[in-house]
Amino acid sequence: MWTAIHISHNPTAADQIKSLLEQEGIMVSLRHDSGVTEVLVSELEAEEAHEIMADKMMLHSVKDKRK
Repeated sequence: MWTAIHISHNPTAADQIKSLLEQEGIMVSLRHDSGVTEVLVSELEAEEAHEIMADKMMLHSVKDKRK
């Protein structure tokens, strides 16, 4: 079963998250509805997907602080 791990009003951001997760071997689907895009993954991979996203956000945060 698929579960939403992120909801975005920005379809480009959702596509970037999809690409990131796919690079890490996570199966991802996007669902567009009513002006939002949901990033969907298997319930079995949801926790791993959240961890990947959190790690990536931390890397961006560290890089931003170095500027």
